Amino acid sequence: TPRTNIIIIKDDQKISGDSGGTPLALTWNQRDLESKYYDDAGIIGLAFNEITFPIGTWWVSGSCPARVYGHKSRFKNKTGYNAGTLDGTSEASSTEYNGATRSFFEGKLIFTESGSYAVEHWVSSTTAWEQPASAGVPEIYTVVKLERL
Repeated sequence: TPRTNIIIIKDDQKISGDSGGTPLALTWNQRDLESKYYDDAGIIGLAFNEITFPIGTWWVSGSCPARVYGHKSRFKNKTGYNAGTLDGTSEASSTEYNGATRSFFEGKLIFTESGSYAVEHWVSSTTAWEQPASAGVPEIYTVVKLERL
């Protein structure tokens, strides 16, 4: 039986060997959101890198990778009302060894009316978001999971 209350949205599906791009330092960069999976009922909107939620209660979790000394993600309310913003963890990684870490965000959002959200990512320096695995399959970077409660 399929789970109809869970929707997965993946970001930045690049061809094998491509990085996730280069951000601007010391500002919030909006991440690309491209693909939606397991939304058979069609209740979640995805356009212009923003997710539109219907009325209801949702558990949201996600993460963004980066290969910079300091970075932080957030799930940002773009409509100015509804449920607030989910702040992610603060992370640091070593660019000297091409190391990367992920910043995670998670929490419950309650919508009394439809609202739009985006994944934003702050980085301390301008370096590629992340390095590709180059494994011969698509590179998948930021991932968002939505569950209707």
